[in-house]
Amino acid sequence: MSVKDQMSFPLESHRLCHWVLATPLVLLPFQFEGSTPWFSSIVAGFFFIGLAALLWLDPTLFRGGLKGKWVWPVICLLIFPFLQALPIPVSWIEVLSPHRAEWLHSAENVLGAPFSVASISYDPLRTAMGGFFWLFLAAYAWLFQLLVRDERRLDWLWKLFFAFMGLEALYGLLQVIIPDLGVQWSPVYSDYHRGSARGTFTYKNNYAGLLGMVWPVLLAHTLSLGELARDERGMTSKDEFIRKKSRLRVFQRQIFLSSILGLIFLALVFSQSRAGFLCAVIAMAVFWNIGKFHREGILRLFAVIMVVILSFGWIVGVGSILKRYEVIDISAYGRLDLWRDTMPIVRDHPLTGTGLNLYNKAIMAYHHNTSIDILEERLKDWRHAHNDYLELLADLGIPLATGIFILIWGYWWWAAKRVWIWETKDKSSKLMDRRTGTNETSEQDKWNDIRRLLALGALAGSAAFLCHSWVDWNWQSPANQVYFVVLLVLMRI
Repeated sequence: MSVKDQMSFPLESHRLCHWVLATPLVLLPFQFEGSTPWFSSIVAGFFFIGLAALLWLDPTLFRGGLKGKWVWPVICLLIFPFLQALPIPVSWIEVLSPHRAEWLHSAENVLGAPFSVASISYDPLRTAMGGFFWLFLAAYAWLFQLLVRDERRLDWLWKLFFAFMGLEALYGLLQVIIPDLGVQWSPVYSDYHRGSARGTFTYKNNYAGLLGMVWPVLLAHTLSLGELARDERGMTSKDEFIRKKSRLRVFQRQIFLSSILGLIFLALVFSQSRAGFLCAVIAMAVFWNIGKFHREGILRLFAVIMVVILSFGWIVGVGSILKRYEVIDISAYGRLDLWRDTMPIVRDHPLTGTGLNLYNKAIMAYHHNTSIDILEERLKDWRHAHNDYLELLADLGIPLATGIFILIWGYWWWAAKRVWIWETKDKSSKLMDRRTGTNETSEQDKWNDIRRLLALGALAGSAAFLCHSWVDWNWQSPANQVYFVVLLVLMRI
C-alpha cells in the first residue's frame, strides 16, 4: 500500500466510523433480514446521519474518494431507479415502455380523464425507496473502502463477524432442536421451515446464503493469524521462548475460531438449503484452487471444523437432514413455473422494466403457470423470482440489468486474476527464499499476505453469493446486500 493511498483518520473518526459501519451489519439481519422496507430505510437514514457527522469532524476526510474505472458505471446504475420513478410525458412512455402506456390508456378509459405525465415505474414511491437503499449501499462501500485503506487488521470487523455469525448459527441450531421455535417473537409460518435452521431470517435459503458467503472470509482471517506469527530472520535464542509462546497463543486462537466456523457450517447444513450447501462447496473449491499456497493450513482448520460438525451432528441427528438433499421437492418445480411466468414480464418491458422492487406486484398479474395454491400457501417465499438475474431483468429491463451482470462478474474475474497472480508470485518468491536460505519477513510483507488472504476469502464468498443468486433471491435481502458489498470491497487488494 503506497503512502499516497493511505488515509489519515482522526481517532474520534475511527471510533465513529466503526459504529456507523457496524450498525447496519447487525441491525439488518436481526430484524428478519431487513425485509421490512420501513426498517431498512431507517437503518439507511441513520447511516447517512453518521456519514454527515464524519464529514463534519473532518471535511477533508473523503477527498479523492471517488476514483477508479468503476465509478461512472456505478453512478449510472444509482440514477436509473430515480429515472424510473420520475414523471415524464406519456408520449415518451409510449416509446420507452409501450406495455406500460397501454395500461395507462386503459386507466384513462376507466377514469375518463387523460394522463399528461406518468412514471415508467408502476409504483414510483416504492421504486424511489429502492433507489435510496441502493444509494445507501454505494455510500457504505465508499466509506468502508476508505477505512480498509487506512486500517490494516480490522480487528473490530472480525470480532463482529465471529460474534454475530456465531450467534446466528447457535440460534439456527436451536431451531433445529426445538422445531416450534420461531424467528424471534414470530411463530413458524409454514411447515416448510419447521425444524430448519434460519436464525433471525424468515427465509432459510437467504440465511444459508449469508452464512455461505461469510464463512470463507472468516476462514481467511483465521488463517491470517498464522501470518502474524510467522518466523522472522535474526531471532536470537533468548527470544525463542517468547516466540514459541506467541505461536501457541495463535494456535489456541485458531482452534477457537475454527470451532465457531464449524458451528456456522453446521447451521448452514441444517438450514436444509440444497443450493446454499452447493454454493458453499463452490466457495470451498474457489478457496482451495486459488489459495494453493495455504492448503496445509486449510486442511488443519478443516479438521477442527469437521470434528465440531460430526460431534454436534451426531447429537442432533444429521441423517434425517441429509435425506432432504437426496430428493427434489415441489419447490424445484415451482421455481421452473415461476421462471416461465417471469419471462413475459421481461418480454413486455424489455427496455425499462416495471420498476425497481416491483416484481412481487408484477408476478400476480402473470402467474399463469404457477399454481394458485402454491402462491397462497407460500406467499412469503414466492414474492420474488428465486433468480436474482431474472428478477433484475424484470425490474430494470434488459440493457441495464445486463450491464449490472457484466459489471459484477467482470469485477469478480478481475479480482480473481489479481489474487491468482499475487498467489503465484508469492509462492515462487517463498520457494526461492527456502532454496537460498533467506527467510526475512518484513511487517509490510506480512500485511500484504494477510490482505491477499482476506481478498481470497471475499472472492470465494462472493462466488457463493453470485452462484446462489441463480436459484434464490439473496440480492433482494437487504442484510445479504450489505454483507455482499463488504465482500466486494475486501476482494480488492
